[in-house]
Amino acid sequence: MNGKKLRICLCAVLALVTVFNCFAFTAFAAEDKGKEKFADLSCWQGDLDGDTPITEVNTPGTHDSAMFGIGSGIFEGLGFAHNQDLTFKQQLEIGVRYIDGRFCYEDEENSDETENIFCCHGGYIPEMNDEDISLKDMLRELNKFLDAHPTEYIFLPYKCESEEDMKSGELNALLTTIFTGLVQSNAKRYMMLRQGDKVPTVNQAKGHIIFTINNNSGIFSDYCCIANTYSSGTDKKVKELSEVFDINNVRKLSKEPRTFSYSSENKPKSERVPRLIHTSCYQAPFRTPARTSSDIHEWILGKVEKLDGVEPPKFYAGYYYGIVLFDYVKEDECRLIVDLNKIDDKSEGYVENDEDSIPATATVLGDSEIAIAVGVIAVVLVAIIALVIVLVVKQRRKRNV
Repeated sequence: MNGKKLRICLCAVLALVTVFNCFAFTAFAAEDKGKEKFADLSCWQGDLDGDTPITEVNTPGTHDSAMFGIGSGIFEGLGFAHNQDLTFKQQLEIGVRYIDGRFCYEDEENSDETENIFCCHGGYIPEMNDEDISLKDMLRELNKFLDAHPTEYIFLPYKCESEEDMKSGELNALLTTIFTGLVQSNAKRYMMLRQGDKVPTVNQAKGHIIFTINNNSGIFSDYCCIANTYSSGTDKKVKELSEVFDINNVRKLSKEPRTFSYSSENKPKSERVPRLIHTSCYQAPFRTPARTSSDIHEWILGKVEKLDGVEPPKFYAGYYYGIVLFDYVKEDECRLIVDLNKIDDKSEGYVENDEDSIPATATVLGDSEIAIAVGVIAVVLVAIIALVIVLVVKQRRKRNV
């Protein structure tokens, strides 16, 4: 083959590779665009597969959700009772769908008992619009959001926060009576987590406030979540979360039963309960939830190499991690958890990824970026091959001369 023909062949090969890369990039980009969901975190549940059980949806939540309404002064727990800085509405707008309801009873002699029950944490009652936040206020805010976002649903666990009320069991019993009554009187807006032996699907749950029992409320566990602990100290918390988020443990969890248990009948149920993951911690006497949450968030998002000697976790899209609770929740944390739900077929209730699934972290390339990288590498390789061939041909010519 003479030099002219060789150059023509090389040009043809390069042209074909370029065309191939253009098509590959377009296909990857189109696929990536097609998979783009949850663009608006205020209505992200509308993009979910409607047949998915709600206990298999990765969901961002907040711990002590009402405690945005308290200060950090000496008469307000020195910041240890302050867990959020966004209102209910603001939390919901950035994707939060688990509102942690903790209550105490104050006899205000109102005929509507929801006005006698107040949000509470550690004996402190938060305020909103210069008024103590009651259960009625909380329900009003959640209902207003759902009226404006009918594709969404909200978990509302409830727990008696007062030790005296908890010991007597009266408040827990009253809360159960109130919520059961709401479900019976307005089933289009309220439901319990369990529907007979089943849990609702996303389509069934849309537009609803879903009542559950807080996992450590001290009463029956018909509607409970399984959960990790609220730790003291970031060193304990990051080690715990490192195990909780470890992909091998997540895979194992997908194959093990997470079943409802009963105080009255001790038998497993077919539907799995949610997994609740607390990312919150504190460290007395100086490291309040505000300080520790900042470190934990940076670590979870992979913005630091290590925290207390522990590397950040890697998250894999398509796996069920659970309902992940944050103190001082921010939009980027909600985005991370919501984006883990990017799977197309949940007809069996759970889809397990292949072993080589792409981690869904900010440090990992997306599909379109991978396409670009592959294309560049292919062009470089072809160019190197072409250069080698040219050099070989020139060398042969010299020998012939």
